[in-house]
Amino acid sequence: KAESLAKSQFLASMYLSLHEIDLNEDVFSEITSRRDIAEEIGSSFTNARATVRRVMEERVANQGQSRKDFMDFINFDTLNERMKDKITIAQEFYSVMGYWCRARFILMDRNEDGSLHHVLWAVENIAAERAERERLEGEVAKSVAASQAKSAFLANMSHEIRTPINAVLGMDEMILRECQDKDILGYAAKI
Repeated sequence: KAESLAKSQFLASMYLSLHEIDLNEDVFSEITSRRDIAEEIGSSFTNARATVRRVMEERVANQGQSRKDFMDFINFDTLNERMKDKITIAQEFYSVMGYWCRARFILMDRNEDGSLHHVLWAVENIAAERAERERLEGEVAKSVAASQAKSAFLANMSHEIRTPINAVLGMDEMILRECQDKDILGYAAKI
């Protein structure tokens, strides 16, 4: 019992909601949900497809194309084809609660014909993960910019140094060809 409680608390902290969906019967069962999501779903666990769509329409912030992309992601009519050779598919979305989430379909079972039978529907809060990813992307961008600046500086300095050195070497070559003084020829040879 204690192990079951520990697993439940782990899942509760990891997922905003986690449901098993039987696509053949169009029903679902709750594994875990945050209280507000459970209240929005209600007590009926039938009409799984319509319920997921209804709840997610309320949860996804209206951000133009990203909202449309997400609603396409939860389209059960195309889910079987999209998961044909996959175990899981995921899509990130910005929630009306003001943070980033990831929704995921996870394959549990297929019918004999290969079509989907059971999937897990998981929604997790990824605000901290997304913030860390953006921070790391910023660090990478800074590092790339610094590397490019270094390369540009070295290329520029190489050109700036090469130009006067070529002039010095050209003059030295003239001294070696035309001078008769042994001391000066010795200095020129050292150059």
